Formats: sequence, structure tokens, C-alpha cells
Amino acid sequence: MEYLGKLTDTEAQNLVKEKVDLTGGASHRLPFVLQWRKNWLYFIGRQHFVETSQGSVRDPQNIPRHRVFYRANKILGYVMRATDTVSSASGRFDVPPLNGTAQARHAAWVSGKLFEHLSQACDWDRKRLLGTLNSAIFGSGFYKITWDPKKGDPIRFYFDEAGKALGDPSPEQRGEMERQGHFEDFNQGEVRIDVPLPFQVHWDWRARELGFEDEACLWAAQTQLVAIDTVKEMYGAKASNVTASRDTSGSLYYQENLSFLSGGNYAGSSAGSSASDQYVLLVEYFERPTKQNKMMGRRIVMAGDQIMEQGDNPYRVTNHPLPFVKQDWWPCPGRFMGLSLVEQLISSQFQRNKSVATLIEFQNVFGHPPVAVDKNRVASGTVLSMEPGTIIEKTGPGAIFEVGPQPTLPAEVVQVGQITDNDMATISSQTGAEDSKLPGQIRGAPGLEIMEEKANKLLAPTAKLALISQVEVGRSLLGLAKSFYGEDRTIHYIGEDKRFRAVSFHASDISVDLRVIIDPGRLITSPTVEKAKVVEYIQAGAVDPINNPDDREAVFKALAFGSAEELIADRLMEEENQEREIAEMVADPLKYLKSKPNMMAPEGAPPEMGYPIDPDVDDHRAHLKVTTRYIRSPEYRALDPITQSVIRMHHRAHQMIYQMAMAQQMQAIQAQKGAPGDKGRASQPKNQEQAA
Repeated sequence: MEYLGKLTDTEAQNLVKEKVDLTGGASHRLPFVLQWRKNWLYFIGRQHFVETSQGSVRDPQNIPRHRVFYRANKILGYVMRATDTVSSASGRFDVPPLNGTAQARHAAWVSGKLFEHLSQACDWDRKRLLGTLNSAIFGSGFYKITWDPKKGDPIRFYFDEAGKALGDPSPEQRGEMERQGHFEDFNQGEVRIDVPLPFQVHWDWRARELGFEDEACLWAAQTQLVAIDTVKEMYGAKASNVTASRDTSGSLYYQENLSFLSGGNYAGSSAGSSASDQYVLLVEYFERPTKQNKMMGRRIVMAGDQIMEQGDNPYRVTNHPLPFVKQDWWPCPGRFMGLSLVEQLISSQFQRNKSVATLIEFQNVFGHPPVAVDKNRVASGTVLSMEPGTIIEKTGPGAIFEVGPQPTLPAEVVQVGQITDNDMATISSQTGAEDSKLPGQIRGAPGLEIMEEKANKLLAPTAKLALISQVEVGRSLLGLAKSFYGEDRTIHYIGEDKRFRAVSFHASDISVDLRVIIDPGRLITSPTVEKAKVVEYIQAGAVDPINNPDDREAVFKALAFGSAEELIADRLMEEENQEREIAEMVADPLKYLKSKPNMMAPEGAPPEMGYPIDPDVDDHRAHLKVTTRYIRSPEYRALDPITQSVIRMHHRAHQMIYQMAMAQQMQAIQAQKGAPGDKGRASQPKNQEQAA
């Protein structure tokens, strides 16, 4: 049923219980939950288990003495390698300006730097790895992006002994107030990223593969078992009547059960005398703005059967009113959850270990040849052998003991392990070629790249989905910052010189249109390919490590660390610097029209006006390349005449210094070769005999 307007606590409870599967046993969700748990068990190496009626698992019992459980966990290695391969796929993220104005360009630049800053502040690299690993195990990984008012840089307010606030105390007063404890910190608030397990995430079952962006997905929720003490600390008096959640009706708390599988218990069943030993199921429910909720959305927090909070959805003003982002391993058309890598490997892993266990059992039982014993000539109860070989009783003439032939297994049984290993490697896309085994004709970068691309073709869609999910997370981060940043903020980012820089901005400067620029065919490359590229750069003459010390150091780093990124970044850094300089000139052209000498100009050059340049450090050829390309662009033609003249002036300054340097270089070359027409001087003889 649907409710209009403000809900009572009873109506809110009924709404949450109707939408969210609180027991984990709903018919539409239980098959997913059982498969997720099976995947997780295989991932940690527990492929031999029995499900109990209470919903937990335990090891098999009453096992015959000869039975062997072989538990070589190859799934773990395959999954971690595939996860690392997908996580290594990287793209360049950027925010395009809404138009060609200076304000739009500045907003796009600030938004791009803010995304870099928030990624570092939220520890995105580690959380992205966890989300990708979850997608490999369960089929889809989830990210929850929310606003946390308790995070962010604190603002300190001072007050005197009477409790009166001090507006702007001096440094001496601040020190005294801090020693006396007469201050209070208020956090500015900051965005945060969490990585919940699929067991904890609930969604509108009408949604399909598009995820939470699907218009059919009207609600989403997260459930988790939380200590009662924590709930009371979070909500105060509202949580005074909260009681522990108990497993009295067969409810299945799978989202926390994973941590307690070794003992067969879950957190909610732990009985203790104090509240610190008891847990309650905490539900956070979000609803998209619809006509039924007056286009305000809805957010409800419920602990057990008690409503802690309810009201409008605070994220309705952002581009993601449902604060979740889904990352699939392999998309499954028509289904919300993706296909997991572990699910595809389970059958091969089980059959492989079963085959190996059979071989070991065969070795234990038949590894020693059978012995035939004359039962009429050996006393009953005599211990003939401690080995597990077969003993056969016989009658008739012959020796008392007769050793039988060594039994053998068919070759097909022995080959099962190799067959399943090959299948697992193919499914996980880890059959890449080794450089040492390749013919000499294709050991270069193109040959290696083609072979690796073929081997990793199965992971290319996964890598693309990972980058798309990263874009959605970035848009959520920027949307929350734009909506909740109340005052000017300062962010830190890494500049073109690989050093940290800071910039101040306002929420109105933020644009949420984050995009990723990728090459779909070359998402995943190994260090071997990167090293081969460096060698080909040297052969093509793009770098000269013999005569250029800087190139020699860059090549050394590239070969040592297996990445040509720094080698390429050094070549492109000057172009990025010039693009930044053009943006500054477009943002404030009048600043660079002041008539003053250019102190950085070379000796003897006339005074110039305009953006300052450094003749000793700048790569003038790279700067000219960027300015020439920009002057030919439609964006330049749309500028006003003053801005055009400033850019033209800057272009001519670089051109003059570059031409002077080229002229000096030509003079030096001519001096080494000699003047035209000179035949040179004959060498002098070393002694009288040579002279004669």
C-alpha cells in the first residue's frame, strides 16, 4: 500500500516491513541470498558444508575413515588475480564546461580537481578494490555515497569563562582558551563512501540491469545488525525502548552470519547480560521523489520495531536520490544482479578437488599391492601389514604370501584435474602468454598487446563497467558537495609538477557532469607490454637515453617500475601547463594587459606585456604547439578582441624565444662543421720519418 504525506510511526513501520525483506527468507530474495553465501564459502575455501534448518552451515559429520576432503582453493587465486586485472584498468576523468565562458571553464576545472580530492579523502582506491572484489564474488558490488555531518575539517569557536563567544581572538587569547578548554569544534561535514555487502542492500524488485538509475527502482534500503549501545549513542532517548533482535521465528540474518560461520552462530543470537552483547537490526530506507510522497522523497530509519527517524529524502536535490551505485562483474540482461566469477568457477573447482581426492583415496587404499594369505596356514588375528593395501584370503597350494599386481587408474581419471584447471583459467581470463615463450618476431609491444588483449577479452566488459561505476560514484560525490557545502572550501590536488596545490571555491562552482575518457580496446596492459613500449620508443627515436640524461633517467624508471606513464607524462606536462595558462588568460585577460617589462625575458629582448613566461624552463616548442592549436579553434574565435590579443601576445613571445634558440643552435652546428668552402687543415706529421 502507498501512503500520502506525513506518516505516523506505525505507518512507517508497515511501509518498511512491506518493502524490505527483514528476515532474509522472502521468496523473491532467498535464492539470491543462498547463492551469495555459497559463492562466499567457496571463495574462502569451504566447499564441503551442510546447511542446517536454522539457516547456518556446518562441516559434514559421520565421515568414513577412508574419505578424503581435498580443499585446494584455486578460486581464491583466480578471483584475486582477475580483480587486480580489472582494478588496474584506469581512465582519464574530466568535467566538460557547460559553455565557452570563463566561469564555466573555471567551474569545470574546479570540479575535476574536487573529484581528485574527494577520491583521496574517501580512500577510493581501497574501497574500489573491495567493491570490485564483491562483484567478482556475488555478481554485483555496491557503493553507498552519503553526507556525514560528523566528518570534514572542524571549525573552532572560542568563548570566555562566562560562556560568551569571542568573535576574532588574538593568537595569545586562542592559546589561553585552548589551555583552559574554552572552545568547541563544529565539523563542516563531508561526503563518505561505504561498501556494503549484497546481503545488506535491498532494492525495488521491479528494477532491472540498469541498477538504481532505473526509473522503475523507486526505493532502496540497507540493513545491518548494530550493537544496541551504538544505536542509543546515535539516537539518544528515541532508542531507549529498543530491544535485541532474536532468532525466535527462523529469521536469517545472512548479512552478519558470514562472520560467524565457523561457529554456526550469528551476531543476533548472542545472549548476554549487558546491552553491549546484544544487537538490533537497523534499517535505513530511501524512497525516490514521486507523486505519492509529494515529490519530496522519503527517508526512514528503524531499529527493531522502533522508528528512529523519518522525513523527506535529503538527497532528493542531488542527481542520485537513491544513494547507491552498483558495479556488475558481468551484466545479465533482464536481471538486476550481475553474474559472478565465483559462480562460474564453482563447478570446476568442486570437480577438480573431487578428482584429486579420489586419486588420494585410491592411493591410500590401493597404493600398495594386495597380499594373498593362506588362511589355513596363518593364525587368525595375526597382523600382517600396517599398510592400507588389500588382503585377500585364499586356499590351495602355493606360498603363504603372494603379492598381487599393482593396480592402475585409467588415464582419463588422472586428466580430470588438468581439464578443470584449463576450464577455470579460461573462465577467469587468465591464460595470458609469457614473453619468454613467444617467438622472437612477436616479442615486441604490438605482439604482446594483441595476445594480452585476446586473453583479457573476457574481462574487458568488466573493466568498462568498473569505470562507469566510478563515474557514477564521482557524480554522486560532486552532487552531494554541490548541495551540502555551505561555505567556501579548500581542496588539495596534485598539480602538473606532481606537487600538492590548494584552491578555494564555492558550491556554485561545482559541476556534476563527470565523464571518463577511455580507449575501449586497451583497458588492461601488463608491465611486460609497458616495458616493450619503452624499447620501441627508443628505437623510433622518440626518446634519446644515450645523449639526453633526462631521457635516460625516465627510461630507467619505466623499465624498473614497468610503466611508461611517467615517460609520457613528462612529454605532455608542458602542454598541460600551456592549457592551464590559456585558461587563466581567458578567465582574467585584463590582468595581463598591464604595461610592465617582462622580467623573465632573455637579455637583449625588448620589454613585453602579457602572461609571464620562463625562457629557461618552458619547452617553447610544446607551448607553441598548444597555442597554435587553440588559435585555430572555434573557441578562440568566440573570444572578445582583448582576450584574443593577450593570447596572441603570449604566442609571439614563445615564438620569438624559440626562434632565437634555434638560430643559436644552427650557428653552433655550423661552427662545428666549418665555414662553407673550407677544406680544413692537414694533420701534422708526428716525427721526421713521416715528414720525409
